[in-house]
Amino acid sequence: MTYHQYQSFLDAINHCALECQASAETQSTDLIEYASLCRDCADLCWICAATLMNRGPRFVALIAQACADLADVCARECEKYLDDRLQKCAIACEQVVFEYRQIAGFLFLQEKSKVSPSRQNSSRCFAAALGN
Repeated sequence: MTYHQYQSFLDAINHCALECQASAETQSTDLIEYASLCRDCADLCWICAATLMNRGPRFVALIAQACADLADVCARECEKYLDDRLQKCAIACEQVVFEYRQIAGFLFLQEKSKVSPSRQNSSRCFAAALGN
């Protein structure tokens, strides 16, 4: 996958990070736990974007999965509040999850195609030994 193929994912990650960061900074002290979740989501989004931009796709699937999982949790929490800022955050988080799912299948197939035939055979033997 080229940089341009990742562009919509990168855009979603950056938008999510900005919305989460803004949400965390504008909330009152009675929502400290929520603000911490938004900060964590923003930080992980920045890490995912930096990893993809600077190191390429080798381990981005793992990092992107973590980013999508945390964004999903953040979206569910933000949806609970009627605040406009939190609703924007929830929508941005949901977009990251959607974009991740769009590329997850491709990344999985790309990595699977790199597995050598001997490794595939040993995996089948291991599965047979386990009775699968």
